[in-house]
Amino acid sequence: MDQQVIATFEKLYTKALFRKCFEATSSSDVALKDIWKSHFNIADAVFLIVVAWKEVSVRCLNLAWRPLWPDIVAPRDFKGFQKLEEGPLVQEIVCLGSSMGLEMNEEDVEELVEDHRKELSFEELVELYNEEAEAMKQSFQGQEG
Repeated sequence: MDQQVIATFEKLYTKALFRKCFEATSSSDVALKDIWKSHFNIADAVFLIVVAWKEVSVRCLNLAWRPLWPDIVAPRDFKGFQKLEEGPLVQEIVCLGSSMGLEMNEEDVEELVEDHRKELSFEELVELYNEEAEAMKQSFQGQEG
């Protein structure tokens, strides 16, 4: 039921994130790779979640609820919904990414959204933990010296 809603939300979040990155790189000398260090925190992520959720349309939610509870979605004489078209949203994400110097296309956006749905294996989780621990170790050593 909610796969389309989740995919739409993820794309809207990605668009909001790219817009924030674009604004940060345009208004200062910050490189895209350095945004995560000094220009992005948990509060920013929560704010982007709110922005993205507000953009999820009633139409998108109706598409998800129609098969489960049609009486709350539309009158009985309703002829049905067409598939939600997300082309312009994906194109906007590609445009924002391209304006920041990223080489990307619509398939890359779809792959990015799809990759977030995939569960990480135990080995991948261990690798991420080790990478973060190493980064923290290096950061701590840099502060000492």
